Amino acid sequence: MATTQRAFEAAMLDFKDKLKGHSFYDQIVQTTSIEQVYQDIKNLQDKQAKSDRLRNLSKIEPFLARLREYSSVVETFVQAKPDILALIWGPIKLLLLWADVTKQSFDALVNALEEVGNALPDFCELAEMFAGNNRLQQLLALYFRDILEFYLISTKYTTHKTDKGAHEADDILGNLDGNAIDIEVDKNNAGSIQVFINQTMREWFKDRGFVSDVRDQLQGWAASLAYRAQGMFLYVKVIFRMIYYVNDIGDIKAQLENLPPSLEDAYIFDTEIKNSITLSEMALELAIRCVVYMCQDHHDSHLTEDEIDANIIWGAYRLHHFSSNFWLDLIHEYLTLSGSETIPDSLIDQLRILFETRSSDHYIETDQSESRLHPAILGLEFQEPALVQMLKSCSEFQTSSLKSDFQLNDSEQWFHTSPLYIPEFSILLHRRLDGFVNKGHSIIESLSYHYGPRYFKCGFLGCKYRRYGFETKASRQAHEKHHQKPWNCDYPGCRYVSKGFVSRKMRDYHLKHGHTNVHAIDPHLPHAGLPEEFEDEEIQPLMFDLIHTDQVAIIMSLIPRLAGVGRSVQREFSIHAARMGSYSILQLFHRCGLLTSAFMVNGSLNWKAFSDLAGNAIQSESVSLSKLLLCWITAQEITVQGFEKGNFQLALKDILWTIIEVKSQELFDLWKLDLATGFGVIGAAADAAQGLAFQAVIARTDNIPNCERMLLDIWDEFRVLDTIKPRERSKILSRIADSSCPISLTQYALNHGCLVDGRYNSAFPTALHVAARRTTREAANLMEFLLLQGADPNKGTKTKRIGDEKGAQQVSKWLGLTWEQLVEKATETRQRNEKKENEDSYSD
Repeated sequence: MATTQRAFEAAMLDFKDKLKGHSFYDQIVQTTSIEQVYQDIKNLQDKQAKSDRLRNLSKIEPFLARLREYSSVVETFVQAKPDILALIWGPIKLLLLWADVTKQSFDALVNALEEVGNALPDFCELAEMFAGNNRLQQLLALYFRDILEFYLISTKYTTHKTDKGAHEADDILGNLDGNAIDIEVDKNNAGSIQVFINQTMREWFKDRGFVSDVRDQLQGWAASLAYRAQGMFLYVKVIFRMIYYVNDIGDIKAQLENLPPSLEDAYIFDTEIKNSITLSEMALELAIRCVVYMCQDHHDSHLTEDEIDANIIWGAYRLHHFSSNFWLDLIHEYLTLSGSETIPDSLIDQLRILFETRSSDHYIETDQSESRLHPAILGLEFQEPALVQMLKSCSEFQTSSLKSDFQLNDSEQWFHTSPLYIPEFSILLHRRLDGFVNKGHSIIESLSYHYGPRYFKCGFLGCKYRRYGFETKASRQAHEKHHQKPWNCDYPGCRYVSKGFVSRKMRDYHLKHGHTNVHAIDPHLPHAGLPEEFEDEEIQPLMFDLIHTDQVAIIMSLIPRLAGVGRSVQREFSIHAARMGSYSILQLFHRCGLLTSAFMVNGSLNWKAFSDLAGNAIQSESVSLSKLLLCWITAQEITVQGFEKGNFQLALKDILWTIIEVKSQELFDLWKLDLATGFGVIGAAADAAQGLAFQAVIARTDNIPNCERMLLDIWDEFRVLDTIKPRERSKILSRIADSSCPISLTQYALNHGCLVDGRYNSAFPTALHVAARRTTREAANLMEFLLLQGADPNKGTKTKRIGDEKGAQQVSKWLGLTWEQLVEKATETRQRNEKKENEDSYSD
């Protein structure tokens, strides 16, 4: 302990020594607890809110939480002096106050604190892991020194910056120099996204130190990511942010194999998550903010062009596009999500202000179609007729603008159809932004900072690309010249008429090869080129797209190129084909050898990947697909090494689980022989039988008679319970009791060698004890059945009696008898039955 104390004191003195020449050490030691830090953060946020520069300080919560754990462990195991604890908390307050001088410095510090917080370990777990071990004190001292070193670096950073914070961007760019790769996103977006994914995964693997097998698995699971991104880099970045620091490989797999269908779905709105966002309340708050924003001075109709220009430069219109386009949608979203039949007074008040301050002098009322407004809005008509009429007209305008060719540069034909002045202001803003093209570098930088580098927006109001914008006026003009003709297929009925492609090259290739007579539609289509003209990075996302649309001929022409992708990606191609239920593509992969090269290595099958392949084929309910897979796997000479037995058993379990889930008797009959024999692997019968009796398979029957019959069928026909080892057989009854408690499976197990009080060892509970932990009707019925079969009600564990379990205590709810009465009744019934059997035997 004395050595540890000295280590902490040495680190403290070193920190103090390095701060020589600074007068703030005394300020640091005044903060001695996290409560003071939270109060300082609250005060800082209040100050920021008053000056309209509120920053997201919730990002540093992981850092504070880890420090809270750390200080608690230090206090417990090191008996630290107050000065030591002050050095944990004190610097945070000063760093935030210093960095608050500029936005850039503050954001840089907050981001750094977030990263450090994510990197720090769970100190409570460390304390449990090394409790009673001197190693813990050594670790705590090392972390103390690292934390102080981080504070020193941050102190130098924040105190050496100029008042304008001009160097942060240069620092970041300097760090990126030589470590970043240039990405072209104009014509080959999918390939560029694949480049980005490959680069990110290399950095991820290096940072996390994944072993080779895990890296291979991760590459396979992420193989379809570029295809799923549909041209959106942000989607990929969000996915990597979700998984980057996840430690459990199973959790990473679950994320990558169940990718959200869109960017919007990649964000979490789960009410069970702490501090989660309630969607309905979020929609209401955002709607009110949008309406308030449009009523502020910077949207007044009497502003001069110079005033608008000044507002543009300082960023007053950053929220204009979003607010003007989505305020009414947000109101509908709130009413739909909340189920509210009335509009909150706070929203009504803001809508009145909007109507009073932003009504258009040019509005000409026209006949309106049937209103699509929410009933809650229409219900306000008696109370606020003018307001409801305005909302009806706004809804009509939004609908018509999306379906027509309303253009900002030709507004005379349509601006009078809006009851609000806001669309007219959009026209002014569009023209004024165009006027800044040649205004100098500093102006352009300011515009990019406030509105993003793509602030040249398409002039067509209904354009679905309008929100993204263009970096130059010329690129916008090129887009508008061929407006509403992005990379879409023009073939009638094709799914890509609306969906489109992520690059011109993919669209052209589809047009050339995807339809038999496509050139009769448009003889001027550009020549798409041959498969070899595609870049390597384009092949991977393109393949997923081709598999999805069952383009066998095109895939066949690309087969020679597939050798260049990794084995894990090849496996994902096959799995995706199975997912789509495409027999023809999987047959192509089988015939060309890709199936074998992807799943087989030196006589060993990748059982995890094969389980996914088979599971997707079964879920497609395609009998021909299952026949193809069974034909392929039984033709392989497969061996199962000792270290592979676990994955082998899990694969059999997963496949049988999926068959039971889809409830297909035809598929069950097709697979059961190969499952029971372990696909013909020599010497694997006992291991195969064990996999077919795993807990998950039993639980999947879920008290469904047909599912129970399937499981009993394979158990009985192939003598599964007789084949598994006696020690494993002793777990079967407990597994049944720990699932849906089916009596049919219990009776079968008792008839085939499972002892009613059998257990793995004395520390494990019996089946009766497991059932007594559950509070369902099925568990109560199983307890009664087991007692009638002779289960010992007193055979609990060392720590708990069976009768004390919650299921036993609540059994009267289902059976009308207390636990004691049930035991007594079962004993009497069993004794009576035994007596009758003895009498019958004697009479014979």
